[in-house]
This record gives sequence, structure tokens and C-alpha cells, in this order.
Amino acid sequence: MHRNSQKYYDLLYKAQGKDYQAECTDLAALIKEHHAAATTVLDVGCGTATHARILRDDFNLEVDGSDIDPDMIAIARQKVPEGTFDVADMVTMDIGRQYDAVVSMFSAIGYVKTKERMFDAIKSMAKHVKEDGILIVEPWLKPDVFTHGGLYMDTANEDGIKLCRISRNEVENGISRLNFHWTVGTTVGIETFEEVLELGLFSIEDMLEGFNAANMQAEHFEMENRFSNRGMYIARHKPA
Repeated sequence: MHRNSQKYYDLLYKAQGKDYQAECTDLAALIKEHHAAATTVLDVGCGTATHARILRDDFNLEVDGSDIDPDMIAIARQKVPEGTFDVADMVTMDIGRQYDAVVSMFSAIGYVKTKERMFDAIKSMAKHVKEDGILIVEPWLKPDVFTHGGLYMDTANEDGIKLCRISRNEVENGISRLNFHWTVGTTVGIETFEEVLELGLFSIEDMLEGFNAANMQAEHFEMENRFSNRGMYIARHKPA
């Protein structure tokens, strides 16, 4: 969970070149390919709702969202005032509505950390999928891909803000740990802070087992050069 960086989230990923427009074009096409009549979407782990904003404006989809982080939801509600955005943990959420498509992007599923909680999160998301609807989940990195000891640096310089984020990766007991060290300069002053993000490393077999436990039939697609190059799971309820 992001503890201090929410207000810099959009700026950082814009500087990294994250192409939300292209992702939403691909996501809207994916939704329509697997559910041509879909009009309603729930974005689980929606963050600041950039996907939701574009999907509503450019693809005529009614998108709501949920996120465990109240500060992210506050930004989402400002960005997409016509949507409904709930503070909710994907592992236990029950927002009382069902959708044609439930999506979870940008590896939000990884934040549940353990296989047991991943199973519960998929069951929770499945409850919000209509009987003929679809569930789309973009995973975090697989165990054989994440690199222990990896060192990275990201910078941004825009809107009177200069920032640098250095991270070092660790792996312990099947959980990836991203140790972030931030330095942010504005006209008001310079602040430094640290964040630690932990995400579970799940294999394709783990994820498919989770969908099966939720009584959903899922397929894994590699999605090369699309989204974050981490693949995508697309699932439907199994026939009664």
C-alpha cells in the first residue's frame, strides 16, 4: 500500500511513459471481444482512476472502482465524480453490486501477498461478476521473473515538482519486497521518505487454481507488448 506517494502517483507513471490511453484501448477491446454487450465495469484496485476516466470518456463504459487506499479513492472521486468509488479490500469486499466486467489492472492482485488471500480475492471479485459476465486480472510478476537485488531509479520533472525514486528489490518466502526511497522537491521545500511495497509471487498454476476455487473457468494469455507484459487472466463463471 502506498503510504506517502499518492499525490505523486500520476506524475511518476506519466514520466515513466505508462500509456493509459493505449492500455484502455486494449482493455476495452478485450472486454468487448469476450463480452460484446458489456456496458458496466468495476475496476478493483483502481488507484487514482485514470483507467476509469478514459474508459468512461472514450469507450462509453460505465466504470466504478474500489481500492483499499482511502487517499487513492479520494483522488478517484475527484477525477471521476460521476462514478461510484468505494474504499474496500479486494480480499473481503462486498459492495452490493454486480457488473458485466470486473477488472483488476496493474498487478493489484499481488498486494494480497499470500496464496490463501489471493484465492479469497478472486472469490470476492467473482461475486461481483454477473452470471454472464467476465473477470479480467492482470497479475504481478511470476516467481521466476522477479529479480532479488534489482536496483532501479525513476525520475520526474513537471508542474513545479522534481522527484527521484530509487528502489531495491528483495524476495523472501514467496513475497517480493520493493524498498522505495523518495526525494521530492517543490517550491515549498524538499522532502524525503521511504515506502515498502510487498507483493506475492504467484505462478500461472497458482492463479488458475485460485480461479478454479472460485468456480470460474480461466485462461492465461501472454499479451506480449500489451499492458505491462505480465500477461492477463480472463475468466467466466462455470456453468451451473
